[in-house]
Amino acid sequence: MIKTSYFKGYVVKLVILPILLIAFLLNADEVTLDDDFLASLDEVSDIASKSKLNIDDMPGFVTILQGKKLELLGVENIYEALSLVPGVELSMEASGAKQVIFRGVKEKGKVKLLVDGVVINNTYRGSMYYYLDFPIEMVERIEVIRGPGSVLYGSNAISGVISIITKNSKKESANRIFATASTATRYMGGAQASYNLDEKTNLKIDGYYQKNDIHVDAGADKAGVESDSDEDLKDYSIGINLNIDKMKLLARYKHSQNGVAFGLGNYAVPENDEGFININAFAQVAYEDSINADINYKATLGVGTYNQKVDTRFLKHPVNGDVIYDGDYKESNYYGEFLLNSNTFKNNTLTIGSRYEYANSQKTTLSTYFKESGDTFIPVEDIIKPDRSRNIFSLYIDDSISLSEDIDLIAGLRWDNYSDFGDAFTPRLGLIWRTDSNLNLKMLYSRSFRAPSWIELYATVPNISIGNPQLDAEIADTVELGAVYRPSSENTIRFNIYATQIDNLIVRESGIYQQHGKDKYFGGEAEWLAALNSSSDLKMGLSYVDAIDQENIALPDIANFLANMTFLYDFNLGITSGTVMKYVSSRKRMDGDTRDDLDGYFLFDQTFTYQYDSLSISASVKNIFDEKYKYPAVANTYSDDYPRLGRSGLISAKWEF
Repeated sequence: MIKTSYFKGYVVKLVILPILLIAFLLNADEVTLDDDFLASLDEVSDIASKSKLNIDDMPGFVTILQGKKLELLGVENIYEALSLVPGVELSMEASGAKQVIFRGVKEKGKVKLLVDGVVINNTYRGSMYYYLDFPIEMVERIEVIRGPGSVLYGSNAISGVISIITKNSKKESANRIFATASTATRYMGGAQASYNLDEKTNLKIDGYYQKNDIHVDAGADKAGVESDSDEDLKDYSIGINLNIDKMKLLARYKHSQNGVAFGLGNYAVPENDEGFININAFAQVAYEDSINADINYKATLGVGTYNQKVDTRFLKHPVNGDVIYDGDYKESNYYGEFLLNSNTFKNNTLTIGSRYEYANSQKTTLSTYFKESGDTFIPVEDIIKPDRSRNIFSLYIDDSISLSEDIDLIAGLRWDNYSDFGDAFTPRLGLIWRTDSNLNLKMLYSRSFRAPSWIELYATVPNISIGNPQLDAEIADTVELGAVYRPSSENTIRFNIYATQIDNLIVRESGIYQQHGKDKYFGGEAEWLAALNSSSDLKMGLSYVDAIDQENIALPDIANFLANMTFLYDFNLGITSGTVMKYVSSRKRMDGDTRDDLDGYFLFDQTFTYQYDSLSISASVKNIFDEKYKYPAVANTYSDDYPRLGRSGLISAKWEF
């Protein structure tokens, strides 16, 4: 039975507060609002087609988050920003690795992340979580495909694609310094600088450093020991963007050291634990030009490295003491890509691309030993088989054909050849019907895939992870139907429903990676974007997903309902109010888990920003109601799951010059 007081509290939070906000909005005086507030009603992107189009004329379902708005809303990083995308739920692993769950798909490696067009996902596990703490102050916008994107982006783009566009990538960029301090013991500072070396040459440099010292009461761990989590973070990055006429050079180095939040094996983390170090670096040069008025091309060459170092307690041994896990893994990848866009044929936009990539492992060392005696615990010296390499060759074509003034047909096909497992073919077919000036209807079928990671193919750790070189790619088929309704220039409503089936699932059973079974996902998403008067910006999102396995049993730890609302209001006095509300429904447990279903939660954040000339100062209160919410822990580990932060305050300042 639902507690009456609990129910009444949610009524106040979910109904009364939005009504009060909107009532205040409708009665406010008319003032002039910056044009950026209206940009989301007519946004242009290339994430779903690799050619600049309005997102409502694209075959996929796209959400764009503007960096300026996110700052005014008090959003701190990429991870937090993604919770404002319909169908995206936040979670985390025991190790502290952040998770973004798109449309109920929780498994690692099924979301692709790009930074200024550069792929971040590693070959080791397919993961990219080490970029989710990237500060919003560095971001111009975030473009998100909700759903499959393999035709254009290849492996990992099963449930979503995230493209981060940094402020460094803007053609025109101001010099800027910024700093943030939080009562949650988080501090961050950084700067961006732009130099025009001549009329055709521009150099931009950015960088930041952030540190936090977060410890949350974790309750009893797997062994029944009471402790605090260790979520310390030391993270910094520096980026360079050099534009010389038609050529662009990008480079970025990012280094982060994280505490192992709730322990690598769900055992409480001891003091002075070294934790994880993730180092990602890339350099890319691109040349872009036009052959004629109808054909343009882009050629890209790049190199990237990923290095993970782990030094932490792996197991609390009842007789011989703690077992230490000491690993050092490093990989490099080299790639080249050629992209051609053509409007040569009437009523036709054609994209043709090819890509070659070579990846190789350089370090795979592993040592597991008893802390007190130094004796070996697991008799292996490598996390995966050493000297692994992978060659990938890809060809893709995507065509948008105007069958009439009101109907567009979208057809695409991609072929990927992997040297270590074989081929993958991923088609898509879509239709956009502009029934009138106010209503677009969309229909889309798309196949996507995830190549097996190296840990799944070549792991060498007995009883923990043993690879299977016979694995094939996971395959997902998705059908989507949607509508975009624009009753006026100030209002846009987007709605879509989808069904996804993922086959050839890669699972770990008794420590060995196997491939069998399938998961199914059915759901819907809705967005309403509005400027109810000239001083306001309102956005609401709602989503539902039903995630089941091949036995039609609900997948655990997934919220069926998600909702969010953001509201920006300009008082025309140099003061802007930013409000964020988020709701996550309860989550079911897996079979055999004796804990009750995990309660849902509601979060309310409020930010006020004062702008004076080129200086802005913001003050935020996060989780105003001090909601005691949690992320789900693995069954039979932490009895109280993974608790999250309560109420906290945040001050930030930014100066452009």
